[in-house]
Amino acid sequence: MELYRAVLATGVTFLLAVTGLGSGSPTRGRPSVTALTYIALDSRHAGAMSELPTKRDRDEVFVEYTKSVCPVCKAVVDAQVNIRDGKVYLRKRCRDHGRFEALVYGDAQMYMDT
Repeated sequence: MELYRAVLATGVTFLLAVTGLGSGSPTRGRPSVTALTYIALDSRHAGAMSELPTKRDRDEVFVEYTKSVCPVCKAVVDAQVNIRDGKVYLRKRCRDHGRFEALVYGDAQMYMDT
């Protein structure tokens, strides 16, 4: 395994751990890489390391796709039904008028039971 340090233009520093270097490849004599692990050096904690990308839980749950109408031009648009904070929301996007979200049911459990 070989370690390489890379710094992005944003100032984020990465430590690259490369394993499985081949003896050569048809790509102009460059070695082939069979495994690559990258670790970010977290500048906020002086030398602390964390694996990337960081996983973040969403605050809503997708239920289904459906159709709806744009509230401005009344055109039929694709929409998503999502549950957030125990309520059901309809999210839609019109090509001409942008994105909209509307509360469609105040009790998500009752909506799912019906």
